Amino acid sequence: MWDRLLTDCRVATMEPEPGNPLGIIENGAIGIQDGRIVRVGTRTELAGHRAQEVTPLDGAWVTPGLIDCHTHLIFGGNRADEHAMRRAGLPYEEIAKAGGGIASTVKATREASENQLLAAAAMRLDALISGGVTTIEIKSGYGLDRRRRDSTPPMRGCPGGQRGGPDRSDFARSPCSPSPVEGAPR
Repeated sequence: MWDRLLTDCRVATMEPEPGNPLGIIENGAIGIQDGRIVRVGTRTELAGHRAQEVTPLDGAWVTPGLIDCHTHLIFGGNRADEHAMRRAGLPYEEIAKAGGGIASTVKATREASENQLLAAAAMRLDALISGGVTTIEIKSGYGLDRRRRDSTPPMRGCPGGQRGGPDRSDFARSPCSPSPVEGAPR
């Protein structure tokens, strides 16, 4: 007997077949034992199996977890207004000259407290998780020098560890240096 059986779902197995590039199973079922998927098939194929808990998903899609392999999760500020400017045709260079762009993010990150950075990062991480992301690599680098990079929260324990995942971090140097930065490689 399985721990759990999910039924009445559409499953994207990502195992392509002729005429079915995503390996979609309609009216699918998924058997789970000890937190692991042990069987995937149609409801009819899994009909003889029993489970302690049966959960109908009302036609919902079940897909593999999404991977975000390059995310700057920890940063200060908000540049949402720049998106509208770019869509309206304003070149990035003009946005940067007006005080926006990466320079505004670097400044806001340097001015934010660790608690502010971690709280904002936790909200961003929760949004990613609720959207189906199961694996995330968090990039740092908005400090633009080694001292600031090493003091950025993910270098000492990113919010991923607080959500049950392992911590892993990287330093991604900015492709531009908006102003002279102490110790920044040239």
